[in-house]
Amino acid sequence: MNDFHFSGDAGNDPPPPRDPPSKRVRRIQHHAESIARQEVGSASEWEHYTAQAEGEVKWEDFEQFLKKQGWKFVEKYDYKIGRFTAYEVLRYHFHLDEQLKKFIPRHRDAEGVFTWGRDR
Repeated sequence: MNDFHFSGDAGNDPPPPRDPPSKRVRRIQHHAESIARQEVGSASEWEHYTAQAEGEVKWEDFEQFLKKQGWKFVEKYDYKIGRFTAYEVLRYHFHLDEQLKKFIPRHRDAEGVFTWGRDR
């Protein structure tokens, strides 16, 4: 059934309902919260990390972002359940100091696309 009602007077019509945030917007916010927890210990500062999170919402964008920040890929570790790869962990070293390392877990979502963190 159609819920659209025309009043005939456009000036008195209520504004159209706002669309819920897209999956991409929710993903950006969730990722910004994760970054904030890593950086400052609390997700409450997530808004300060939205620009970084926006550049990381797709895996390929995330890898490009890491390269721009000076991280280089070193090795991939597979974690399997039987013959099925449950997830992978990728190791990165900072190019100016090999002692600085990042370990980023990633998995495939329902569409088979690499992602990290929780799917919502």
